[in-house]
Amino acid sequence: MRSSRPFSTLALLFLAGACASGAASSATAPSAVATGLSTEELRRDMAVFASDSFGGRETGTPYADKAARWLASRLTQLGLEPGGDSGYFARVPMVRTTVTAGAIEVSGPAGTNSLRAGSDIAFMTTLGPGAPLPKNTVDAEVVFASYGIVDPAIKRDDYAGLSVAGKVVVIAGTVPPGLDAAKTKELENPQSLFNRLGAAIGRQAAAVVLLLPDSVFLQAADQFSGNQIQLDKGAPVATGGPRPLPLVAVGRLGLPLMPAGWPS
Repeated sequence: MRSSRPFSTLALLFLAGACASGAASSATAPSAVATGLSTEELRRDMAVFASDSFGGRETGTPYADKAARWLASRLTQLGLEPGGDSGYFARVPMVRTTVTAGAIEVSGPAGTNSLRAGSDIAFMTTLGPGAPLPKNTVDAEVVFASYGIVDPAIKRDDYAGLSVAGKVVVIAGTVPPGLDAAKTKELENPQSLFNRLGAAIGRQAAAVVLLLPDSVFLQAADQFSGNQIQLDKGAPVATGGPRPLPLVAVGRLGLPLMPAGWPS
C-alpha cells in the first residue's frame, strides 16, 4: 500500500541561516545573529540534536516532527529570519511505502509451515529507483541453491545442475567453510549478498529468499518491513500492472526453507 503526504524539513534552512548569521552586518540585525553562535552553544545544540530523545529523526515519524520543531525554536532564539514556505518549515512531498501483513506457506512431506512477515521473513517492496515493482504473490516450487555463489576463482557454481526459472530460489547468506581469510572477508561483505541476489534474479526466478543469521535478519527485517519513504517526483504510483521482477525477501536461517542437516 502506498500513500503520499508532505513532510517538513529544516536542514537547508538551518544551514542557510547559519551562513546568513556569519555575514550579517546590518545595524538592525538581531543581536543574537550579530554576535554569532559560540562554540560551546553549537556543541550543546549538536549534543541535544543527536540525543536519543529525538529517536533518530527518521523522516515521516513523530521524532522528525519533534526535531523540526526544536530547530525552529532555536532559529527563533537566534533571531534568524524564516526562509521556508511555512515560516521556518518547507513543505516537501514524500511517498511512503508500507508493507501490509503477509506470510509464506511452505508445504513439504512433513506438512505445511507458515512464515510470518516481520518475525520470520521480510519482503522488499522495491528493488531500486526506477525498477519495476517486484511480484507480491508467488505459488511455486522451492529450490535450495546452497550459498547462491557463482565464483570461478574458487571453482564454485551453486546453480550447476539446478533448474530455477519460475521457482522460489532459497540461498543462505553465509560463507562456505574452508576458504582463506581474504575470500571469506570478500564474501561476508554486504555487496556480496546483493551480488548473490542479482545472480538469482537474473536466472528468472519467481521469488528469491535470502536466509540470514538472526542478528543480521532482525536488522534487515526492521528496514524492509517498516515505512520506506522517498521523494515524490510526481510520477504516477504504480500499484497494478505487470510485475516482471521476482518477489524478494529475507528470512531466518534454518528450517523450513533450508534442508535438514545442511550443510552436511
